[in-house]
Amino acid sequence: LRLRLNDGTTLSFGDKSEVGGDDQPVTARIFDDWFFVKVATEYDLGLARSYMAGQFVVEPLEKREKYHWSLCPAGSRDETNDVIGDPIGLTRLFLLFVGNRDLASIGARRSAKQHTYANALQNASGLAISKMGSFLNYL
Repeated sequence: LRLRLNDGTTLSFGDKSEVGGDDQPVTARIFDDWFFVKVATEYDLGLARSYMAGQFVVEPLEKREKYHWSLCPAGSRDETNDVIGDPIGLTRLFLLFVGNRDLASIGARRSAKQHTYANALQNASGLAISKMGSFLNYL
């Protein structure tokens, strides 16, 4: 994952390993610094709201041939524009998130010992913080 900021700075995350059959990095162009606040306080809902508010777009790959064949079949229409960015890139971003979520469970069986009250409280605290961020955003 690469985040390209307005000042030209590029932040790179990950080890560049292939996720979900896609070996090209996903590059998101961040237009507003409030994107980071939204994502930090509201998690996935903040990401969706930031996209809808136009705070970021996913940049297309340089060549259409570099897209995975299942995402961009040969002869398909290019729907990339300046307003929404690359709709296939947005799909690639979500596949990257899902692939990294599932990566932790590959090769390791989950046991009952891993599901503790501490994990439940950690998940609940994240939800509470997200709801508080949504409430503050409402105000």
